[in-house]
Amino acid sequence: MCEDQEKVLLPFQSPCCIQIVGPTQSGKTMLTYKILAQSEYLFTKTPKKTIYCYSAYQDLFSEMERKIENITFHEGLPTSEEIDKWSENKEHMILCLDDLLCQAANSSDVLNLFTVKSHHCNISVLFLMQNLFPPGKCIRTISLNATYIICLKNQRDKHQLSVLGRQILPGQLDYFMSAYEKAKTLKAINKLVLRKKFHPRRILKQKKDSSDDLNTLIELTIPVKYREKAKTLLQFLQSQSTISWNKHGKVKINNETVPNSHIVDLLRDVVIPYGCKQLPSGHEIFYDFLKNIHIPMGLISNRMRKQLVQSDIQTTEENEQLAESEPEKNKKRKINILFVRRELSRLLEEKPKLKWKRFKL
Repeated sequence: MCEDQEKVLLPFQSPCCIQIVGPTQSGKTMLTYKILAQSEYLFTKTPKKTIYCYSAYQDLFSEMERKIENITFHEGLPTSEEIDKWSENKEHMILCLDDLLCQAANSSDVLNLFTVKSHHCNISVLFLMQNLFPPGKCIRTISLNATYIICLKNQRDKHQLSVLGRQILPGQLDYFMSAYEKAKTLKAINKLVLRKKFHPRRILKQKKDSSDDLNTLIELTIPVKYREKAKTLLQFLQSQSTISWNKHGKVKINNETVPNSHIVDLLRDVVIPYGCKQLPSGHEIFYDFLKNIHIPMGLISNRMRKQLVQSDIQTTEENEQLAESEPEKNKKRKINILFVRRELSRLLEEKPKLKWKRFKL
């Protein structure tokens, strides 16, 4: 793909909470620098300011201060009062926590930041961590409320990644690990989002059709054997006038936004037989829509989702067929029982004759 055709396919939905996890000297701070330098294009809402909290000062901070607009550095973990002061106007801002894992893991203020203040105060959080599952009374809830988790290369412990894979994609661990190994082979860090020599104006040029972008996301996020069905389903939905989605994948049905939705996530949920048993909040709107347009059942591989889409007429017809078939089954069962009884009685009658003939010989 040429550089002048590239654009951000997966911008961060603002506000959000991002965990950047990797061992020391794995490039967490440099990655954060690149994200902040392109924050105008990588977040769905342009941040008005950035607060960078750190434990130890680095020379890179001087360069960041020169090249990133409206950035302020703060030593140590911020208090709840300081966060309230920074976000009092409710404008979108970015708050970075760099090398503050030990303090944050037991901090109720950071927990409140992830669970409450991030979305109520319009704060996007970048939390740099050296351990995916560190000890701490608050860290598990903090991690569960992370919107994005960026895992950098770690040769020391891949078991943590396998645990994360089982949590995120139950039953698809092999796919998760193969995707991670494939991502490690990329020369640049996530070419869909960042480049070593980034050109934001070029990245945002939209010369490619939106359907090509969705096909690219399908190739990246859906296992090979389900991709063709996902693309067929996408074409089917594109032919429907009552459903649409914007450049960020947010879905609208009859001008009503489907909560917590991305069109590729919805495709994935339909075409993959296994996955999350519980329907994500708000997605019942999408399945009601599929039911109303009488989607071909062959496009749905997930059995639990297929039950949601089956129409009442289909269900009634199936029940009537079952009711009609029950007497036939019972009738066959009686005939079989009579047949067995006749055979048993015949064998019992013949048994003495066989014995008599044998003694006679």
